[in-house]
Amino acid sequence: MSIIEQTLKRLEEDQKRDTDKADGAKADINSPWKNNHYIAQQADDSPGLAKYVIAFISLIIVAVGAVSGLYYGYTKFITGKGGASSAKSVPMVDGLEPASKAVKAPAAIAPVKSLSDTAGSTAGEEMANSRRLAEENQKAKEAGLAEAQRIMDEARSAKEAALAEVRLIEEKTRKAREAGLAEAKQIAESNRIAAQNLKARETAVAQAKEIAKEATLAREIAVAEANRVAKENRIARETAVAQAKVIEEQKAVKAKELTANIAPLKNKTWAEESWMTNGWSELNDNGIKSALAVWETGFKTLPDNRVALVIAISDSLSKVTKTIFNIGGGHAAFIVEGKHNGEDSYYLLSAPPPDLLRDEKNVIGNILGRNSILGNSKRKLLARMNPVAKTMATAKGEVRAKGVTLAEQSGGMPEDPAVLINRGRHQVRVGSYKEAVNTLMPVFDSDNVGWEAYFLIGTAYLGSGNLELSEKYLELGLAIDGRRSGLWLQRAIVAQQKNDHDKALETLYYLKTISPKMPEVYLNIGYSSDVLGKRKKAKEAYQSFLDLTENNHAYLDIRKQVLKRILN
Repeated sequence: MSIIEQTLKRLEEDQKRDTDKADGAKADINSPWKNNHYIAQQADDSPGLAKYVIAFISLIIVAVGAVSGLYYGYTKFITGKGGASSAKSVPMVDGLEPASKAVKAPAAIAPVKSLSDTAGSTAGEEMANSRRLAEENQKAKEAGLAEAQRIMDEARSAKEAALAEVRLIEEKTRKAREAGLAEAKQIAESNRIAAQNLKARETAVAQAKEIAKEATLAREIAVAEANRVAKENRIARETAVAQAKVIEEQKAVKAKELTANIAPLKNKTWAEESWMTNGWSELNDNGIKSALAVWETGFKTLPDNRVALVIAISDSLSKVTKTIFNIGGGHAAFIVEGKHNGEDSYYLLSAPPPDLLRDEKNVIGNILGRNSILGNSKRKLLARMNPVAKTMATAKGEVRAKGVTLAEQSGGMPEDPAVLINRGRHQVRVGSYKEAVNTLMPVFDSDNVGWEAYFLIGTAYLGSGNLELSEKYLELGLAIDGRRSGLWLQRAIVAQQKNDHDKALETLYYLKTISPKMPEVYLNIGYSSDVLGKRKKAKEAYQSFLDLTENNHAYLDIRKQVLKRILN
């Protein structure tokens, strides 16, 4: 094998080895099981391939130089230019080192023929061999260079492909990272919106509960108001019917005398007691309130031993009014106010002359369908209607020392205490406190002043801001009757006005034992407890107040305020 063939073989082996490395690198790059780090490492190591290619090209160039040197020496030897000594100093070819330094001649190379053997060859053969060798050498050189260029091109393409793959992976990684960040931002925004929606739902639920409470209260108010209006309409209808019936009966009485079942009213005593018929006139003309004032005044003028029939007792004015209309105006029936079992009530009485008492009792019993009607003296009835205790002389002196009565100012006769109390009660209800004090003061000049007078004037002084006199009169009233809840309540309110809430609570808790169903007790316990910072006790008291006043239209405004306090 010639040196050229050995060189070409070595070139083919190097080319195959480099090609296998390049194919291996491509396979590793294209392998789906390689991660990004490994691909990047391969891409970073790819310049090593170029290093091998350059070394391989250098080897080819050295081999070509060696071949050219050999050829040059061989030619000089054949042509006799230089002789044997010229083969030892081969000149540089294309700036390369001498072939003797770059490539060692293999042992398989045949020895150069001797001069005696070549002397007989013809000049034509030598020239042909020279040309052939030159052509082979040129072809080998060109083939080596072409192969080296191809390997370099493939290495460059492999490197560029690897770098492109690395850039693609980096781009995908960047996009994935950006997509991850975008998704994280989207999740964070979704969580924020979800939190806002949750808070909005909680706020909406709380508002819905508040609206439901307000709606419930509004419903209660509407129902109570409707019941009140219906009740007033019913009472108005009943009153109108009763008044119409009374008018008809009065016309019938005027037209003819009553039948034998109705006792004739011809007694002199009866004729002198015109206040009964005057009350009926007020009833027909101005209503029951005006009639009450006339009847109460006239009832006080009756003798203490005069017997009056007790026809009915009720806390409903409309009921007793309906009953008196059923009896009719031809009888000695009238209505007065008084106390019954400690509560404000209305008494339907009849006080005919003593000689007509039995007949009046039978006639009224027949009209009402009752078998018996009891009666009692005026003195006992008054004691029952207005229970009093002995007036303490010292207390009376203190009251009288407060000022001059209206009767003393006018120099005239004092008015009836019952009338003054009724007037004072009305003035207290409408808030005319100073007028109520002036009206009620003359009452204390009379004997047997009841607890109600002290209650009314104590309330009037409380309303006008005179707390000292208010407390004094209320305590005098409690000395007369210590079971009156109104006196205890007003006394507690006086303590509240003085900012003595401990004393107020002490009074209210005692009042609770007397009147456990009185709403005002729990309302004021809640207020004083609230001021003292006892929120739990205050809420419990307020809730008791709401329970006791449910569906009671008289407390609607106060219930609203209490609900606001509880919710706050």
